[in-house]
Amino acid sequence: MDRIKWTPDQIDRLLACDTNEELLAAFPGRAIPYLRAQQRKFRIVRPVPSSTPAKGTGRSRTDGSSALADDPDEELDEAEAVEESRKDREISRLKGEVTRLRRLYTVQTKESAGVEAMVQAIRDTLPTMKPVRAPRYTAPPAGVEEESLVQLLGDLHIGEVVDPQQTAGMSAFSVEIARERIRHTVDTAISIAHSKLSNYRFRKLYVFLLGDLVSGIIHDELRANDEVGIIEQCLLAVEILAEAILKFCQAFPEVHVTSVVGNHGRVTEEKYFKGKATNNYDYLIAKMLEKLLADQPNLTWNIPKSFFTVETVENESFLLLHGDVVKSWMGIPFYGLQRAYLKWRALHADYGFPFKHMVVGHYHNPNMMSIIRYKLIINGCIKGGDEYSIGAIAAACDPSQTLFGVHPRKGITHYWEINSAEAA
Repeated sequence: MDRIKWTPDQIDRLLACDTNEELLAAFPGRAIPYLRAQQRKFRIVRPVPSSTPAKGTGRSRTDGSSALADDPDEELDEAEAVEESRKDREISRLKGEVTRLRRLYTVQTKESAGVEAMVQAIRDTLPTMKPVRAPRYTAPPAGVEEESLVQLLGDLHIGEVVDPQQTAGMSAFSVEIARERIRHTVDTAISIAHSKLSNYRFRKLYVFLLGDLVSGIIHDELRANDEVGIIEQCLLAVEILAEAILKFCQAFPEVHVTSVVGNHGRVTEEKYFKGKATNNYDYLIAKMLEKLLADQPNLTWNIPKSFFTVETVENESFLLLHGDVVKSWMGIPFYGLQRAYLKWRALHADYGFPFKHMVVGHYHNPNMMSIIRYKLIINGCIKGGDEYSIGAIAAACDPSQTLFGVHPRKGITHYWEINSAEAA
């Protein structure tokens, strides 16, 4: 588009316009950013009177226009004005994003400090429970194999409500249902160890808490429909899990609990990685349990400040993480988990602490698959199907938790998916 050769009359009309509508009416077909740029220029450099020599030239103008107005080197090109306006908008957007991220960082820092303060207050004030009696270990007789057991507990979603009317009877869930299903899981695991596997002797039980212990506050519809708020969810999770762990302590000579965090334990809706573990309600619950059961003599803990950790059972090493950092494909995360397994394994090997197997939760779809020589184990969930899984991906697995054995020479031996659908 041709540039305007500005006359004094046009300049006066331009400077008289206050709104974009007035500019378009006075100069139809011209871009607003260009016209605004010309306004800024002419408000700084007013037209030079005809009797006054043009600045910098020593010559008088006789046509009534300013020297600057007709100077092609000084007039702002319309396309350049539009580009400058676009750059200004992008700069403004980036400044807003920086401000948002700074605010989020500040919130996370404050909340992380708040969680740490809560943990310290709990350690200082929470009473410890009376210990239960642990069984005495005796060496197995000839012909009896000695192994360790691993019980996965994760995706408990305590506090969430699943309405059986909304799922056409496929699923129901509440705090009391969660309590009964976890009790059933514990009782079944103990029965398998002591009755079904009578040719094995289990000295040590490993309990892997895989996160999403509570419903949390990260989704609006959960906050609106949960049975109780987040504080009560945490207290109920501690109560239910303390009962479960103490029952395990009565059944096995040694119990070791490892806890990693899930996404439902986040303290904000937005995802974050700074303080991903320590700024999480799952971490708080684990710390409360550790303090509450501190006097239990046959119980040990590993509560890392990272959202992942490696545990060694017999001679087998396991990477534990919730699984929310792995992308799924068509609702099933197998391909994503295979890629993630190989990348995590290479990363850990590079830094000198390799692992063999990977254990995750998050997907509510229990499975065990082989990757080269080792295993990828996906835990189930206590909740089972819900309105989201049925509506979004047409899936509703039975509530279950995984139990498996580890032999010092043979590696992973038996594998059980403990179904708790009939418990409640």
